[in-house]
Amino acid sequence: MLKKGFLTKTLCLAAVLLMICAMACAESAPTQANPLAVITPAPGSMPAGYDPASEESGGDYADGIYDAYGNLIIFAGATPIPLDPIDMPTPTPRPELTFSYTKMKAEKLGIQFEAPGTWTVDDTQERTFILTDPTTLDNINASLTLKLNQVASNYTVADIKTDLKNMLSEISQYNYPTWESSDISARTLMGKDGYYVTYRGEMYDGTIVRGRIHMSLLDGHQVLVVHLNAPGWFNSSYVNVYTRFRNTVEAIK
Repeated sequence: MLKKGFLTKTLCLAAVLLMICAMACAESAPTQANPLAVITPAPGSMPAGYDPASEESGGDYADGIYDAYGNLIIFAGATPIPLDPIDMPTPTPRPELTFSYTKMKAEKLGIQFEAPGTWTVDDTQERTFILTDPTTLDNINASLTLKLNQVASNYTVADIKTDLKNMLSEISQYNYPTWESSDISARTLMGKDGYYVTYRGEMYDGTIVRGRIHMSLLDGHQVLVVHLNAPGWFNSSYVNVYTRFRNTVEAIK
């Protein structure tokens, strides 16, 4: 007959071996995602690495598209499935805005272009031209700010990237607890090389702001800075204003 102590030790050893075996099997088993889990991106959030130029075509982004509410749409098969944030109420659809364009001259900058004729003009500052939409939407008045900065003779197009990052950093410091920006993308302006970037900020009161900054190095050691700032839910409409400007801007003849 086996001694009681020996039997107890044998049973304990067997239990330990079973536990080790179970842990090893669990580690080797494939991890399966919860099929009921739903990813809920913030409304109007931007996929990493997307090309901001895609906004001008009405919406195709690298990782999906945005619906009329500003929410990212993820594709499952052939059916688009909008994934709305579960903690936000269903927003009211924002209609596309239309603008009547007219030719304008920014004499201090030496350029002319087409812009909404109803927008107010402020050219009181030196080498600055500001257009503002008089219509307030989501507590914001969209604006298009143009500046012509004189730079040093050794300033290159590559330096624009640094200036863009600094400008983004400065803007993001005010009223934006939530902030993100796209990758800086190369693009011409007035036929000259430059870069631009798109950003998105959410203010403390939940207001979503979208913006775009485009800089280009012109002749005479000058940098033209274009800054569009607009209510986020109407982003696609206001991007059309930027597009019209970029396609029509030229030196005053």
